[in-house]
Amino acid sequence: MRYSRTILFVTAVSALLGGLGACKKKLPPQAGASPGEASLSWDGRNYIPEEGASLTLWFDNEEVSEAVVEEWSRVYPEIPLDYEVVGTVDARLKMTLDGPAGIGADVFVQPHDGIFSSYQDGILLPMGEYTRRISESFNAQAAGAAFIDGSQYAIPWTLENIALFWNKELYPGEPPRTWDEIVEFAGEYNDPVNNKWAIRWEVNNAYINYFFLTAYGFRLFGEQSADADNPGWDSPAVLEGLTYFQSLREIFDVGADDTTGEYTVVEFAKGTVPLMITGPWSIQDYKEAGIDFGVTTLPLLPGERRPYPFSGAQLINVSSYTPYPNAARRLAMFMTEDAVLERMYNLNGKLPARNDAVELDYIRNDPYQRGILEQAPFSYPMPTIPEMAFAWEPQRILFYYTWNGDLTPREAIQKALEDYEAQRSAADQ
Repeated sequence: MRYSRTILFVTAVSALLGGLGACKKKLPPQAGASPGEASLSWDGRNYIPEEGASLTLWFDNEEVSEAVVEEWSRVYPEIPLDYEVVGTVDARLKMTLDGPAGIGADVFVQPHDGIFSSYQDGILLPMGEYTRRISESFNAQAAGAAFIDGSQYAIPWTLENIALFWNKELYPGEPPRTWDEIVEFAGEYNDPVNNKWAIRWEVNNAYINYFFLTAYGFRLFGEQSADADNPGWDSPAVLEGLTYFQSLREIFDVGADDTTGEYTVVEFAKGTVPLMITGPWSIQDYKEAGIDFGVTTLPLLPGERRPYPFSGAQLINVSSYTPYPNAARRLAMFMTEDAVLERMYNLNGKLPARNDAVELDYIRNDPYQRGILEQAPFSYPMPTIPEMAFAWEPQRILFYYTWNGDLTPREAIQKALEDYEAQRSAADQ
């Protein structure tokens, strides 16, 4: 089997050049069209792949992609499967360009917050006969996000949310239950002259810092995460959350621009940081680094306020342009079977989105993933409305300017609202 290992960077220029210069045997259907269910073969549990089918998968991890190819080839050696390394965030835009050109993937993976935009773009094929199994067997919130206008447009693959990681050597005993405990510990541990900090996290990251706002009652776009006209930053909850967030500069006195992954997540892997806020994507690196660490829920904010971080899911999608809808849907479902999920877990520590994940031995016996799962019930799914694309930068502004002291929390809130509306207006023109 020949694998494609080239990392693809998504820009309009490269995609258009690829469309002009590449040849592929596939001829796309009309954009967004779905083949009639009557024309598809179904054996009572799975779609029967078409004769002569060959498939391409887009995913952002080369090792996991190779594992999928290997497992698939054992079961379906007559159906060639190739892969290309494409960032999950980039896949939607790339598919809108490569799909019509006939050079896109048959199956691709994207974050759940892009599902509605993908539906509007007409690049998704409904999952058809798999719909009931998906609704019964996979995370309800993630599956529900992909159920649009009466059809299921994706399969939840993995789940993730952030949590608190602690170095058991540098922070012995039980992990901190509250931020007050962290502030007290930092007063004894910190040594600014030697760049020694009790806790680190990416303070310039809208995804990571969301929980500072939710602890005070905020929910982006309202309780249903669907009110595009009111992101909600001009609320007392956000003002309280930002004010407390800003106060933590006293225990982590580093400019926002310098709190990148290299300065935070990587430093924990070196064994120099007692406490870290990150997600399950970091577990494997820390294990390989030989760090004695644990994972637990995010600490409570003052007043015993429970923080709710974003939760996200990666979704497996079938392209509406595939000429092999049976085989492509079969591949999508195949990617959620035990053998594939366990290999993926061993390679990158991703939590399966299946409802029975906690019963799987390799999850049940993993103390790190248990910590992630403990936080999961106290999390909010990222909104899926298209306007979410306009919210990331304004929400980052809230944290960036307050942390650096360039704006007061009230001023940062006003700037975030103005920037959000400016992006929406520009998109409408």
